[in-house]
Amino acid sequence: MPPKKIRDIATRALSIFGGAAGSRMDAAGIGRSVSAHAYPGGPQWPTERILAQLDAGSFRGCTVHVHGLMGDDLTWRKDDREDLGGHLQQHRGELPVYLRYNSGLDLHSNARRLDAWMRELEPALDANLPLSVVCHSMGGLIGLLAINRAHAPWTQQLRRLVLLGVPQHGAPLARAASRTESLLEELDTGWSKTIAVLFQLRGESIADLAKGVRDTPIVVPPRARVFVAAGLLGDAPKPEVGAVRKLLGDALVDLDSASGSLDRAHLEVFERTGHQQLMYSGAVWNAVTEWWSASSSLERPP
Repeated sequence: MPPKKIRDIATRALSIFGGAAGSRMDAAGIGRSVSAHAYPGGPQWPTERILAQLDAGSFRGCTVHVHGLMGDDLTWRKDDREDLGGHLQQHRGELPVYLRYNSGLDLHSNARRLDAWMRELEPALDANLPLSVVCHSMGGLIGLLAINRAHAPWTQQLRRLVLLGVPQHGAPLARAASRTESLLEELDTGWSKTIAVLFQLRGESIADLAKGVRDTPIVVPPRARVFVAAGLLGDAPKPEVGAVRKLLGDALVDLDSASGSLDRAHLEVFERTGHQQLMYSGAVWNAVTEWWSASSSLERPP
């Protein structure tokens, strides 16, 4: 097996394990810190090199990709084919940066870490070199909370925020797990307590997914435009979407939660598109690219 393939397998294994036990790994000093990569599966990219690339003037902007639970930079690319970041680089002149982080930590801890990493980009960002952030799933919750933190200078240079299958109002499966844990504790029997302990072993981020950011007023910077992509399994006559299909959504996030309630967000619903497919779908890429062009000539009023 090629060495790169072995490294990729090890990376994915650590990402999956970290998503389930990231807080324990962090407490033991072996958790992942935030790292940047020039392409999925590439070596770590020091911030100094990113700043040098941006200062060279070869790109129209910088696009940071934030993966979801149990993900990493590799999850943006399927079967070694092109990914959304590469697509935007080719068609919109963006410099893609792929983050890798410990997805098992609670959302607020990861938001603080993302905010700290973003601040390192501030020297290269200005009105002529804007920042964009593309998030999938739980990564969008972390991105929204990071944007909401103290409005650091980097948020004032944010021009585009893309949310792919982000459970803004929580994920049904996570809510079900939380309710099951509460029910088992209330039963107060030996076997129910044992099973409840097993539920408690799940990562803090999984518990946070139960409510998303629905209890947190999110304030998107006035000059930033937001694209929201929601997936639906199967297809149905428009404009009606059945209640069951809304609840199923993309299989992990229901339609209402993925749609969210962000002010003036541009929402597009993609039928026959599952949760992971939102990252790989050509239809999603084309819609994002078209919206990207339109948003280049428009600004949200302060």
